Amino acid sequence: MEASLLLSIILWCILALLALIASPRRSFLSLVAIGVAFYFAVKAKSTNALWPLGASFLLWLMTSILSIRRHLVGITKRDVENAGALYSLPYLGLFGVLLFSTPEIGFLSLLTWLLLWYWFKETCRTPKRICLVIMNLPTLLLMGIYQTPLALVYAVPTLWLQKEIEEVGVKNGVNPDI
Repeated sequence: MEASLLLSIILWCILALLALIASPRRSFLSLVAIGVAFYFAVKAKSTNALWPLGASFLLWLMTSILSIRRHLVGITKRDVENAGALYSLPYLGLFGVLLFSTPEIGFLSLLTWLLLWYWFKETCRTPKRICLVIMNLPTLLLMGIYQTPLALVYAVPTLWLQKEIEEVGVKNGVNPDI
């Protein structure tokens, strides 16, 4: 095994353990959901189902890093000011996987993500229903693009991310019940 692959596996395991410590129930539920969906994708021998699972794993990693940082550092004033940009993370996972599955569309979609990031940052400073609806849209896009119901597992880390954003909003004094 190459040293870089071994180092990547070790770092991922450390990150997974830290995420399980920082947010045990949510991170474990998300990881189990991705694992079960991966099992069904392998059993069905569906290569189309592996792309949404890759996106789910990317979103799990982003959310776990956010959760670990929030528990280690706490929530700073800058985090509260930029909380709206966190709503764009599900699109980053989707567009990152599109970059590998269809590079032409993926490159354009990553450029689109930059615009979405700015729009979310400016529009969703306080939680709004429209922001939550648009945040959950990538799950449906994954189902439509890759034509597999296993893409629904993307909603689990998205829900975890939504709860992390709500906790940032609570620190800001915003009512999370929209």
